Amino acid sequence: MDCTGLASVSIGNGVTSIKDRAFYGCGALTSVTIDKGTPISISASVFSNRANATLYVPAGCVTDYEAADYWKDFADIKEITKTVDITIGSLGMGTYCSEYDLDFSGVSGIKAYVACGFKPSTGTVFIMHVDEVPANTGIMIKGTPGTYTIPVKETDMYYKNMFKGTLVSMTVPATEDGCQNYVLRNGDYGVAFYVSHGSSTLGAHKAYLQTPLPAAGAPEFVELVEDNVTGIVEIEGKNLQGNERFYNLNGQRVTTPKRGLFIRNGKKIIIR
Repeated sequence: MDCTGLASVSIGNGVTSIKDRAFYGCGALTSVTIDKGTPISISASVFSNRANATLYVPAGCVTDYEAADYWKDFADIKEITKTVDITIGSLGMGTYCSEYDLDFSGVSGIKAYVACGFKPSTGTVFIMHVDEVPANTGIMIKGTPGTYTIPVKETDMYYKNMFKGTLVSMTVPATEDGCQNYVLRNGDYGVAFYVSHGSSTLGAHKAYLQTPLPAAGAPEFVELVEDNVTGIVEIEGKNLQGNERFYNLNGQRVTTPKRGLFIRNGKKIIIR
């Protein structure tokens, strides 16, 4: 009461009552956030400045607050927008895993990737840029170093993904569930996913890479190649360059590809 410098207040879900004049005379109070789905019964004196303030309520609860005595008198009532902050370090890439669904579509400067394919003969992992990331999904992130605010937004997307996320700190085993594990670090070959020897540590909200366990020894690191959304690029025959190498789906090199489905530079293409 009478705290003239108070600009905002957050009321947690555990609060069951707010008594008379609790925020009376707080003329600078312009933002009130309440994380409670059912409006608490209050009197007119609780928020004396409500006509000049915005009320933020849980998703789907705006209508309830618009009908509740004295809560409905706020100048504006909006849903709480949940976000998470993701930091990209000086290397320009990293990994992440969130307990929430995330939406990267409207955020510039940062991209999220899932690992969608693997070629054991070359140690190549194919990554795909995605915007919608389901909760508990391991992803790789790339972008300009800095901290980015990512909106939480429900999604029904599902990926077959070789990145495995963790919400807690852990030691990454060398192998797991018939897979070879790799961790992202700056090593002898630059920033890459290097094989875990069972002593690599990973922080909370990070991810590591799993590939099928190789018949021979595991390569020290894997090469990442970005695929497009469909995994297939359409090109015209006249755009072919003579020094490029093409392979059919059986892995056999094709000297003069005509029409059909081929592999070029690790990517699937259709020549028409």
